[in-house]
Amino acid sequence: MTNMTNPDIAETEPFENQISMIDDIPEISEQRDERREFYRMPLSIDVYYKVTCTKETGGDLNKYRFDSEKAKETKKIADAGILEKEMGYSKLATYDLSAGGFKYRGAPDMKVSAGDFLDCLLIINDEALPAAAQILSIMPDEEYPELYDVRVLVHEISDPARDRVVRYIFAQERQII
Repeated sequence: MTNMTNPDIAETEPFENQISMIDDIPEISEQRDERREFYRMPLSIDVYYKVTCTKETGGDLNKYRFDSEKAKETKKIADAGILEKEMGYSKLATYDLSAGGFKYRGAPDMKVSAGDFLDCLLIINDEALPAAAQILSIMPDEEYPELYDVRVLVHEISDPARDRVVRYIFAQERQII
């Protein structure tokens, strides 16, 4: 139908009567809010941990102060098995790592629960980096149904230790490229 006052302008029918010219409209999936503060990557490192009673982990904030010599010595103690045998630490292997946390897969009989606070030693290169962490969630793993996916937030770590984690992640990524 043309407009009588200006024949070059075509009048259109109301919107609901028009036929859509687009056959396939892509479905828009709802995306999660990205809350990550740090880049993460699928990496496996060893982490030694102990469940602690409170967020303050005994109130000793100096416990997480970074000392390179102490970190190297602690790594040697870990390699000798002393952390597990004599100091009450358990060992896990991550499958996802960032400077703000990590994920690991746990067995159904693991001795941790969501909300637990952990005293951790992250093994990066030749150092054991001290950190305090909290278990955010434990959910059945989609890839391995016999295991649980455990998400851990690192909430207390010194800047030099966090920098070492960041450098390690980026060094690993560079090797892939």
